[in-house]
Amino acid sequence: MINRRFLLAAAAASPCALSMGAVARVQEAEPRPFSGSILVKRRDEVLLRRDQGPARLGGDPRIDRDAQFKIASISKTFTATAVLCLSNQGRIDLDAPVTHYLRDAPDSWAAIPVRRLLNHSHGIRDIISLEAFPRLAAEGTSLPEVLALLYAEPLRAAPGSEFRYGNSGAVVAAGLIERLAGLPYEAVLERSLLSPLGLTSTGGLGLADPPPRLVDGLVLAEGRLASARPLNMSVTRGAGSLYSGSDDLHRWVAAVGDEHLLPAEVWRQVLTPEVNEFGLGWMVREMFGQREIGHLGDINGFGSWLARYPEAGVTVSILTNLEGTRVRDLGRRYAEWALSL
Repeated sequence: MINRRFLLAAAAASPCALSMGAVARVQEAEPRPFSGSILVKRRDEVLLRRDQGPARLGGDPRIDRDAQFKIASISKTFTATAVLCLSNQGRIDLDAPVTHYLRDAPDSWAAIPVRRLLNHSHGIRDIISLEAFPRLAAEGTSLPEVLALLYAEPLRAAPGSEFRYGNSGAVVAAGLIERLAGLPYEAVLERSLLSPLGLTSTGGLGLADPPPRLVDGLVLAEGRLASARPLNMSVTRGAGSLYSGSDDLHRWVAAVGDEHLLPAEVWRQVLTPEVNEFGLGWMVREMFGQREIGHLGDINGFGSWLARYPEAGVTVSILTNLEGTRVRDLGRRYAEWALSL
């Protein structure tokens, strides 16, 4: 069961103590000790902040509010927004075929408009399903090598014919960003998003050494903590290669809809679900009678959940370095609690 001291401390951390019903829901959602960072806010008010667990396998130091985590597929929201920034500058037409910008792509990709890379309806095989993926995950790779491997694969479905969540759309989008900007993907993010928004605890792991505040990814093996399986983050550039912290993620999702970043018409497209509740980069759905804008992340040793309920001003982030934690369930129970206050 979840550590009882964690629940009591979590209640004490909030100006409104958690009800017993909310505690029971948290227990139901999280049946193992929690390691990571939880932050629940209503506009600028912190309703709950909890940082606990080992930052390193040996247990020392402990996780604190400055800890950084691999955010896995939440990275896709940054990649999509970087594409939209290039589109707003007139450098990408979202309705133009991918082959207009990636001239070496196969002819079959001419049926893929750029926007389909951002909503999982492009029909490209998922990079993690390729025979070469285990080698790439162990040794590392480059975006051109990944693109070449994807070019060689037949489309798994006609573009636009089905939704299938995966990683290749964001990887291809990162390649497109690099090709058009003439800069590494990470440098484009820094220039167009991270620096303007003051996201100082967020960055890319695809090429650089990990930052000193990045915590270890862990698993429970026979009741003991162990290191998660290694994964060279270069293989997921664009799709899952970023790290961040709780405060930065709250700033990030709060920027959705900010007209200093993108015009209102672009945000309308971002937040209009096109296929299976996905807009452009973000999942948008109805939850607890509220519009929920969010994304899930899951990668070796880490889990992440970020959701904002804009009409109520509530934002929830769950970052964990313990593989297998049901972060979405946990996050939604905290959201339900926060929305009920």
